[in-house]
This record gives sequence, C-alpha cells and structure tokens, in this order.
Amino acid sequence: MPHFLQACLEQFQETAFSRHRRSPDFSAIEAVGQQLREADPLTFEALRQLFQACRAHHWWFEEYWDPPERTGPLSVSFLLSHFNEQTEKQGIRELLNELKHIELVSIVLRFVRPDRYGILSPPVQRILNVAWGSDAVETYLNYLRNLHELQRAIGFKTAAETDMSLWVLHAKCFGGEAQNRQFLEFYNSDPQLLDLRAQNLLGPFQRLPKSIFAKALLAVRSDLAAVVACYLFEIAVRTHAQHLGVYSQGEIPLAMVLKDLRGRIGRPVLRHWHSLKKIRNDLFHHDKQPSIPQINEVINAIESIE
Repeated sequence: MPHFLQACLEQFQETAFSRHRRSPDFSAIEAVGQQLREADPLTFEALRQLFQACRAHHWWFEEYWDPPERTGPLSVSFLLSHFNEQTEKQGIRELLNELKHIELVSIVLRFVRPDRYGILSPPVQRILNVAWGSDAVETYLNYLRNLHELQRAIGFKTAAETDMSLWVLHAKCFGGEAQNRQFLEFYNSDPQLLDLRAQNLLGPFQRLPKSIFAKALLAVRSDLAAVVACYLFEIAVRTHAQHLGVYSQGEIPLAMVLKDLRGRIGRPVLRHWHSLKKIRNDLFHHDKQPSIPQINEVINAIESIE
C-alpha cells in the first residue's frame, strides 16, 4: 500500500480545485523553470517569465505576491543548478537580498529545482511545526531539512512532491472545510510526523536553562516533568560539587556527594537537598510520583544552583 502522504499527493489537483477553483499545471511551470537552471546571468526579466507561467498555468501566485519590478541581472554567486548543501545557504541569502521575500525565493527555487526545494508556506510550516531560525534563511533551511527527511523516509521523487503532499494534508485537516477524520487521525498518530514535530517543538529548548525547560514541561506533562526535574537536580548537584572540588570523577552515589558537601554549603540548603534526594529516590526506585508542589521544589533548586 502507498504511504498515506503519497495518497495525499495523488489528491493535490482535486484539493487545489476545491480550495481555489483552479487546477495548476506544475509540470508546465517547472518546464519554464528548467530554462533558468543554467541562466548566467539570472535576470529579473527571466524571473518574471517564470511568474507569468505561474499565472498562465492556473497557479494562484498573484493572489499573494507581486512579481519584482526591477530589471537587469541578479547579484548571485552560483548558477541555480549549482545550489547544494555547501552553496545553498549563501545562495539563498543572496537571492533574498535581491527578491526581499523568502517566500518568493522559495517559489523560484521550487520551480527551478523541484528535486531539492519546496515553497515556504504557512500551511506546511504548521503541519511540521517548523522551527523558526535566527532569520528567514535559517527558517527556510529548517523547512528544507524537514522536507528532505520525509522525502527519504517515504520515497518521494522530489522535495516538491513532499511539499505538495503536506499542503494537501493541511487542507484536509485544517483547511476550513469539514475536517476529515481519517487525515486527522494520521496527522495525530503517524510516528514519522510525530517525531519530526516533536524535534521541531523541543529543539529551541536546548538553548534554555534546564530549570526553564523543566517548568515548560510541567505545564503540559507533569509525569515527564518529574522525571526530567529529578534527573536534572542530580546532575546540577554533581556539577556544583565538582566546581567546589568535592570530587572529580567516579561513580559516587548522590548520598555520598551530599555528605561530602558538608561544610561547603549552608546546612539549611544541604538539608533541603537531602529532602529533594528523597523525592528523587521515591520516584526512581519506588515509582512514587511526586506532587506538583514537590516537582516545583526540585525545579526551584535546579534554578538556584544554575
């Protein structure tokens, strides 16, 4: 059986017509884009021909974007056919400097190089929970990484096909029409999509202090927050002890680490840490779930150590 997203791709034309009353001929637009792969120099006039092909072949480009009005060559260092993992970051940035909108850049690349690129669009960003980068280029690169991962996993011929299938999935799940239960069930249960969405959601947390991460998790999953907080508490205590020169290496039990901290930290703090160790032991050794106030206590201790 074909993968569910491959079935979504097969419904692209039907979904496009349902939503926009048009059936775009992307193959015809790609044929125009193919002529720009080796264009040297790449000119604004040539890009306008591509955008005119979008309109002529029934894609709804003009509903959202106006073609650039400038003339002459674009200042780019590479032929579009030469964009690859090593050159594309600089190339995309140069195209953005010329076209001013990352969405326009993505449209050009999608029709010139459908093998590697898709259109940066809110529907697919939403489906994947694409992580925002430090700027528009980084965000688009995050988007492309997601497309390529799904392309490899599912077996799409091009990144553009992957993009189109995800657009259909969004339309079926969130497109304003009656929600399709079958599509929603897939969206909410497919391991590949769930893994990708989770990575995108949690990725930015790696830059946060550990205590902030645990607090954020507590708001949605107290059981997981308890495990994370208790583990991070132990790591924080051990790291603090190392900084104080209590021990340098070796598998020393947490109880011994706390014992060796006597005289190096205040007694009230040490007593409190012993009580938090008991919460940690009850969870890890006796499967006793701490209360939310207790989890907050552990998180606050991590914060104070940090």
